[in-house]
Amino acid sequence: MKKRFLAATLCVCMGLSLFGCGSKDDKEKEATSTDATAERDDVVDDSKGDLNILDYVELADYKGLELTKEVEEVTEEDIQSAMEETHLLLKTADAVVADGDIAVIDFVGKKDGVAFEGGTAENYELEIGSGSFIDGFEDGLIGVKKGETVDLNLTFPENYQSTELAGQDVVFTVTVHSIKRVPELSDAWLAANTDYATLADYKEETKQELEKTAEETAQQNMIQTALDDVIENSTVKKYYKSLIEDGETQYENYVNTYASYFGQTLDEFLEAQSMTKEDYEETKKSQGEMYAKSAMVIFAIAEDAGLSEEDEGYQKELNELAEAYSMDADTLKSAYGEELVNVSVMPQYVMNYMTENANVTTKTVTEEETTTA
Repeated sequence: MKKRFLAATLCVCMGLSLFGCGSKDDKEKEATSTDATAERDDVVDDSKGDLNILDYVELADYKGLELTKEVEEVTEEDIQSAMEETHLLLKTADAVVADGDIAVIDFVGKKDGVAFEGGTAENYELEIGSGSFIDGFEDGLIGVKKGETVDLNLTFPENYQSTELAGQDVVFTVTVHSIKRVPELSDAWLAANTDYATLADYKEETKQELEKTAEETAQQNMIQTALDDVIENSTVKKYYKSLIEDGETQYENYVNTYASYFGQTLDEFLEAQSMTKEDYEETKKSQGEMYAKSAMVIFAIAEDAGLSEEDEGYQKELNELAEAYSMDADTLKSAYGEELVNVSVMPQYVMNYMTENANVTTKTVTEEETTTA
């Protein structure tokens, strides 16, 4: 397997968003950071020449697996709910905000007359009654008309994530731009507002879309579970140093991003999570190892099976990923770097290969059965 694969980060194995979990700056920080892994017996320095990954990984069986694809059934309730989704919400010109509506709003939150971080937004779509905002915010908009501006005098909860706002009195100035409400679906309304001629047509297409989504979700869940099992049952005799460091860096970025979201320092965030600095460091270490193991098993499978970037199956996944970002493959690589793109494509290609070489049984399950499982 080419070395450039193994020098990259493996975002998918950390549950992080694609391309949002690493950068060239991260790599530079890694290069100048203290080498915390150099003394470990279970770590090999993969920067010193090409290594054969199969020398360091004992793979569990990944061919001929017995897999079950559980496709969740589509119910009448599912169809009805989907038919009332937001793309068919009626914009009302003269209504006032009511429970269940979606209010499109601008708001500015101020404490002692000064706007606070994270308390301002424009054209925000808020579902009234969702409980998304602090107590009193959504209720305070009920009865407000389109175009009106109101001041909401509210108090943040004592246990709010941001210590600067917890228990504090604030004022939110809110302007309602428009109000959206689920219409009473009928042949007449659909004909006047959509491309559907009848309610029956809309219902049938919605059913087909839900069934397609259920099938795709079941397929992805099955192959992800299969890969997880192979990773768990494989043995990494020595971790690649770069991957341990990548995994730890991704965990640091992940935690710091959450802390920043809540307007907290790292120490404040850890305290809010009842987590000590020692707990954090231990978790970072274990995440680094988990990350490295996942990456090494995936690329060991690719090496053992003779999979490469030039394969038609790999190129198919690459082009689909690029299309999802409204780019071609070359532009995607240029924008995000070949390493991140390659390491995002290869896991999916490996999972596809595993399922193509598996014995798959398909069965339909209810939502309750899926939840229980």
